[in-house]
Amino acid sequence: MRKYKLIYTDKFGEETTEISSDGSMMYLTLRGIAFEGTYFEGLGSEIDESKFEYFEFEDGSGDLTNFRMKITFPINLYHQQKIITEKITFTIVTGNVPEMKNSKDNDKTVILDTSFGQFTSTEKMEDFESSLIEIQNKLPEYKKYLIVPNTNLRP
Repeated sequence: MRKYKLIYTDKFGEETTEISSDGSMMYLTLRGIAFEGTYFEGLGSEIDESKFEYFEFEDGSGDLTNFRMKITFPINLYHQQKIITEKITFTIVTGNVPEMKNSKDNDKTVILDTSFGQFTSTEKMEDFESSLIEIQNKLPEYKKYLIVPNTNLRP
């Protein structure tokens, strides 16, 4: 099980915590409530409307909504028979987050910070992998790297 730093923001405030993953499921505890799910927009738990906003299902369960999560984790880049580790940040906004200007449903950004510059996905992508391919294609030709994720998160 790997753990990664996460900053969670919603109308109730901001919290820095950790999210963990075993490669299939993600686990997150916020404000004393344990959440789990296979993707960020599907983190479910018991419902406590005094602490979170939920998309509620007919069976009474619910998934978190109206939040922003920012997760930074290491990523390996392979170049000239060497592997270097850099940082990549995944930000997701789900629902409406009033504290954020221009927040939109399912707004995702991916930013790769390297020792030779910062590269950002600019297109609205359906999945994390598509964003990584876009960023990889933006890397300078003389520094072409193969992105090799060393994480088991499944955004």
